[in-house]
Amino acid sequence: MAEPLTVGMIGYGFMGRAHANALARLPMFFPDAPAVTRDTLVGRDESALGEAADRLGFERTATDWRDVVGDVDVLYNLAPNHLHAEPSITALEAGTAVLCEKPLATTREGAESMASAAADADVPACIGFNYRFVPAIQYARRLIDAGEIGEITQFRGRYLQDWLVDPDAPWSWRLDDDRAGSGALGDLGAHTVDLARFLVGDRTGGIDRVSGNLRTVTTERPVASEGDETTGDDETTSNDETASDDESTTEHRPVTVDDAFTAQLGFANGAVGTVEASRVAAGHKNDHTIEIHGTEGSLRFSLERLNELDVHTGDSRGYETVLVTEESDPYLDHWWPPGHVLGWEHTFVHESYEFLTSVADSTTGESTTGSTPTVPSFADGAAVQRVLDGIERAAERRRGSTSTATTTESVRHCGSCGGRNRNGFSSRRYPPQYGFEQRQRLRDGHHRRDGRGHSRHSCRYRRLPGQRCGPIRLDGADRLHRQSNRARPPVELALRRPPTSTFIPVGGLDGSNHHAS
Repeated sequence: MAEPLTVGMIGYGFMGRAHANALARLPMFFPDAPAVTRDTLVGRDESALGEAADRLGFERTATDWRDVVGDVDVLYNLAPNHLHAEPSITALEAGTAVLCEKPLATTREGAESMASAAADADVPACIGFNYRFVPAIQYARRLIDAGEIGEITQFRGRYLQDWLVDPDAPWSWRLDDDRAGSGALGDLGAHTVDLARFLVGDRTGGIDRVSGNLRTVTTERPVASEGDETTGDDETTSNDETASDDESTTEHRPVTVDDAFTAQLGFANGAVGTVEASRVAAGHKNDHTIEIHGTEGSLRFSLERLNELDVHTGDSRGYETVLVTEESDPYLDHWWPPGHVLGWEHTFVHESYEFLTSVADSTTGESTTGSTPTVPSFADGAAVQRVLDGIERAAERRRGSTSTATTTESVRHCGSCGGRNRNGFSSRRYPPQYGFEQRQRLRDGHHRRDGRGHSRHSCRYRRLPGQRCGPIRLDGADRLHRQSNRARPPVELALRRPPTSTFIPVGGLDGSNHHAS
């Protein structure tokens, strides 16, 4: 009989409890799963760490992950996002298998470094996209792979929560760009993008272009307490993380990540998609919904009804709700009789079952992480990170194309009247809110166009000796060139940049091989 796998875990908050619960339930419901020993729990606060270890069933504790990663068989990295890369890479280099929570890193570069380390390692590396392990999601993939809904034409996904609706909800590391990397985009959007890849990626050729828009609703929040940085990679606020009732508390910290985002996706086969997420959507607790349309049918899933899948195929007049609780459905033969539903926590049991099985198999050379489409690898995590990075860059481009910018332009103007037009504005300076068409109307108020597309000066004032006003030419959207025999120094113009494409190409970066390790 093989020796139990020793497990080290960084973090003991929301995600720590979810994964520790999964490890405890594995031998009870999945007797064929590898035996594990919950060996070491890692955290920063030594006093709180001991109590957490007792509660979660760990034999010992450590305050430095460096003392642990080389001494265990498996590392569960559930730390805040900025602590994902270094411990995970160090563990892989030491020959320790890793399950790291999503998003894989705070940056695209960090995620690609982690994926590279995983590719060079001889042990499995898995990212925590636990919604792949919902039986209804697995059933949906079966239908899609079997061609039940035909060619994929559209994907729609949304993930809505409301735990930050209250502007007095306390600040936490999840609201800090340096530690979280992003807000709703990485916290929630990562799950939706992964499901898009998992469910329709192979049949669409992958995501190859994106656009996006990000919004921060509350720009600063009160500080309740420092808390423990290693309390977990939460998607929602912890039950014990509440705002301070002390009205004398006045310290606030800035929110440097997005509260909500929307994005458009383009797939290589021409299919289109939309993804949105919010942590300020009042009335939505954990509303993760996806809808997939094909040429012969549609599928619809809601995490708040995770035992059901709405299916429309063939000549049916509408959706039919399928209760995915039969023994023939994925994982259900390990649980209860048909009709007895599962919950959110069961996804972590399924995730650990698949991951730890791949770890045990890798020691015998039978299989590795990524050999089945279920187990998401670091390569999958990096592919999702590239999509998220593209959405963020597209949002920045969008802001740049619609925001007012101060630009230095070389302008030659009338030497006698200073370019004053009939509306009272100088033709060299326009109010920031004026767009190109408004500026052009102002220019036309000062200059008359001739038949060649140029314009002639209509100044009513006497020119100084030796001065004349020549024609002007509008070259492009914003540059104004005036031909005159007298030049003045460059002036500052408040210009509204012309609209540009806000789609970011990610062709070839998402990839069609979605499950390679």
